[in-house]
Amino acid sequence: MCALLAMITMTTDVRAQHEYAPLEEKEINYKNWTYKELKTNTPVNLRERVQGKKLVMVVYFAPWCGNWKYEAPVVARLYDKYKADGFDVIAVSEYAPAADTIAYFGTDGAPYTVVVESESRDAREKTDHYACRMKTGDTRRFGSPYNVFIEPAKIATTGDVLIKKTTVVNGELIEEEAEKFIRERLGVKDNAPMTNKLGASPSTVNKTVEVADKIYTMAQVTRKAKITDVSYPLYTEDARWNQVSGKVVLEVALMASGEVGEIKVIKGLPYGLTEQCIAAARKMKFEPAIKDGRPVSQYIRSVYSLNLH
Repeated sequence: MCALLAMITMTTDVRAQHEYAPLEEKEINYKNWTYKELKTNTPVNLRERVQGKKLVMVVYFAPWCGNWKYEAPVVARLYDKYKADGFDVIAVSEYAPAADTIAYFGTDGAPYTVVVESESRDAREKTDHYACRMKTGDTRRFGSPYNVFIEPAKIATTGDVLIKKTTVVNGELIEEEAEKFIRERLGVKDNAPMTNKLGASPSTVNKTVEVADKIYTMAQVTRKAKITDVSYPLYTEDARWNQVSGKVVLEVALMASGEVGEIKVIKGLPYGLTEQCIAAARKMKFEPAIKDGRPVSQYIRSVYSLNLH
């Protein structure tokens, strides 16, 4: 039973459409741009528009894309919740006529700024969007949605390159992870203390934190971490199109706090499948390992089998 919990094998359903991806810091050399605003057709310069904000998310999307339709409500919720704290969203429409994007948002329009870079699928490899995501390892065909986070305080005041290194998401946002990142960057504090997932007393929690710095192997703990719930990785459109199957192997840190910690890729697959598995691993629920009567952090090896049949 313990070996089964330590090495999880999963088979995914090829009909699923989500393309979740984790937050990753990448050297991107993200360039300043000026695009036309969707409804007014007036120019919007990125460097100028982000001034006065603490954090800006530039999200590239195609209005016909199913994955964007999954992410759009998440973007709207995050924008509405944190706009008063200095968070802003700029959406860049790609690969569809502007009229289609206007129709997508409806008569009320988007709550945030929407600009247009391209209006045809034929423009795919000619866009800054394409060049940018190639640098960050996004191998999806159209790369919608694609999210870039910018901290205006860190951008260059002159020159073509706005920022050299920043945080990106090569796919759909994982809402919980994105919100945590946004709160940290904005300096938003919780009104209530963090929930103690272990149900322990404060003194026990303090001891847990002390030992949580070390992450043990399965052989070093008294009782191995017990997986109580798993999420399944989903096939991406490009992986289905290219008939990709195989295994993704991850080393996952199950923390004493009850949260998933660092995830290392031992063996990956292309076309966004590795990112899908990482996103699934982050949702894993478990009871922490025990050593000397205390909850401790432990590494496990998770193996995700992705088969088309």
